Amino acid sequence: MLKRFLIRLGCFCILQLTMGIVVVYFGSARQTDHYLASIHDKLELLHATENPRLILVGGSNVAFGIDSEQIGNALKREPVNFGLHAGLGLDFALRPVEQAIRPGDTIVVMPEYALLASETQEGDRETIAQMLELWPDAHRYFDTGFEDVKSFLDTGGLWLAHLWVQRARRRLFKRELQNGIYTRQGFNRYGDMVAHYGHSPADIDDRDVVNVFSDECLNRAVARLNSFHAACREKGGQVFFAYPPYPKSHYQVAETSIARIHDELSKSLTMPIIDSPDKFTLPADHFFDTIYHLTEKGARHRSRQLAVRLAEYLEHPQLKPMTAQRNAPEIH
Repeated sequence: MLKRFLIRLGCFCILQLTMGIVVVYFGSARQTDHYLASIHDKLELLHATENPRLILVGGSNVAFGIDSEQIGNALKREPVNFGLHAGLGLDFALRPVEQAIRPGDTIVVMPEYALLASETQEGDRETIAQMLELWPDAHRYFDTGFEDVKSFLDTGGLWLAHLWVQRARRRLFKRELQNGIYTRQGFNRYGDMVAHYGHSPADIDDRDVVNVFSDECLNRAVARLNSFHAACREKGGQVFFAYPPYPKSHYQVAETSIARIHDELSKSLTMPIIDSPDKFTLPADHFFDTIYHLTEKGARHRSRQLAVRLAEYLEHPQLKPMTAQRNAPEIH
């Protein structure tokens, strides 16, 4: 009986070990074309671009919503689109840029509303787990105390194990891992996501409508943005704040929360706000698949608008925040 038990136990262990090896080999982060792996290209672009630089900061609203060449030419600056994913949190969007500022830089911060007034500000564990897998050095941009590690092991670690199993299964059966748009190769040389250009827009995901508001998170966001502004100014950079794009069809639903955000930023933010939130609302056909991802037409429209507003401040630095919205011509 003992001998039979030991044989069965040995076979079971060998089977589990084999399965583990298969999952590790086929499910590891060898897929360098992952969307989040573009952080390596964006960091290289950030450091390699010559002065004077125009650095655009935020989540995927920046990645999917800017025509960098257009706005760079208009302002006579070399553009760097450092937008990537709101799920990485507000601090992750700011800190790599904050560390790389040079004298003469112009920085435009355009965070999603959720990064300003909800717990999304801290990032979501699944996206952070994927970033740490693709770029282990990113750990220095995330606060990880004992409780954070324990929580990650309880949730993010389990999800990451599931992700490895799914990736291994797809690779073994030679199935596509991504849809061809959300990939590292989808970005152009300025860091703009352009793979979706020419594709038909999908229905906008209503789950992203601003409906969760936290005064505590908003106060924390203001403090972080002001410290970012102070650090950039100390290094000789000039910082502006702009609101993300938003569909006109959804704006009325979120208007109360957005107005509260705008009121607080107008009172407490030290960097100039180049326009009011309603000025960045766009027709629904300018959006690709979420309320923050623009089509090519939408990105060009928004970039023209940003260029006009920024030019006013760069040419007339004495302007007070929000003056631009009264004097700047309308964009059509």
